[in-house]
Amino acid sequence: MKKIKVFGLLALILAFGLVFAACGETEQDTWSNPTSLDQINGTWKGIVSHKLAYKEWYGFWGRTWGTQEEEYYGNMSMEAKFDVILAINSATKTNSQTHIETDTFSGGNINSIWEEFKTTTLSGALNNDKNHSATWSEFVNSGNIGDVDKYLENILINQNGNKMKFLGWLNNKVDLYLTKQ
Repeated sequence: MKKIKVFGLLALILAFGLVFAACGETEQDTWSNPTSLDQINGTWKGIVSHKLAYKEWYGFWGRTWGTQEEEYYGNMSMEAKFDVILAINSATKTNSQTHIETDTFSGGNINSIWEEFKTTTLSGALNNDKNHSATWSEFVNSGNIGDVDKYLENILINQNGNKMKFLGWLNNKVDLYLTKQ
């Protein structure tokens, strides 16, 4: 009787395992470069985030990090999260991009410099004192695409044409995944 209960329990575990495995199956995307703007025409949305030491962000913005910055910021980190909307018009060969950016600061001297930091560096943003974050909406760019082949060079689309991946977005820091709307 004990063996039957053990085998019954094992069978039940196996059955649940098979059900959960089947529910988790998803189609694996196959990525390729688009061959024309028509393949990526429309509105696309995505979210990407990246965390770096503030010193690295500072250099990313073209600023020089020195002793004064080290003393002021310490080993502070910043995570930047972007909610991106990209609109591509293949007929007019134009695009526009907007995003809502939320930067969250942690570590280093953020607790002692937050009040000054948010009024100088983060002025104009919606600041959250609890988690030391700043949020703002930005219109990034709009205009002619120009060289279509060069534009498509760092873009991949999936086999269904409903997902797009920008390679090396944010100055080659991350890949940006977008879904067609």
